Amino acid sequence: MKKPGILRFDIQSEIKGPGRWRFMESQKRWPMANELYRSVFSSLGLTLLGGCDTITCTKEEAKSNYDIELGIDVLFNLDNGLQITCQEKFLFTSFYTVTVEYFNDPANNIPGDWFTLRSNWYFVGYDTNKTMEWNKWILLDWPAVKLATSQGLIAWQLRQNQSDNAKANFKYARFDNFPANVVVAQGPQQIKQLGLF
Repeated sequence: MKKPGILRFDIQSEIKGPGRWRFMESQKRWPMANELYRSVFSSLGLTLLGGCDTITCTKEEAKSNYDIELGIDVLFNLDNGLQITCQEKFLFTSFYTVTVEYFNDPANNIPGDWFTLRSNWYFVGYDTNKTMEWNKWILLDWPAVKLATSQGLIAWQLRQNQSDNAKANFKYARFDNFPANVVVAQGPQQIKQLGLF
């Protein structure tokens, strides 16, 4: 079976509670993100294989560990056989920050993506007015972000989640706080080839 250029992981589970809307709104934007990713790869002189597909699985299936354990939402297959993994976050405010779950449950010391994320890239896109258009977005080289963070080069802040009665807290930093060498691309004015490429 031929690999698709963009492969997503969709864990089928009944999402309950006030935060459910976020998952539904994010899924609506998958085609928008896919189109943007193809443009980014093209601007970097890289070729994704054709097609998009979704692996649908339950939390109990091993494939769900891409998302649950490693924080990988999307897998990109290049024409040279290499793969790049990505976590993505679609947001609907106007903060224009990168947010990363710090502790899933601080009271019980359960770590979040800040400690467990194994993705190559991290995408954050804002559709502030829910018009199915990106107001601003950024695509980060996550290993480079971790290195820069360890060197004290990124001004992260910590905040408790204020909405939907969530237990988690999160680290956040403004888009303009990221050094150029950790940014793969950003927009929306144009796709800017930045960073390590």
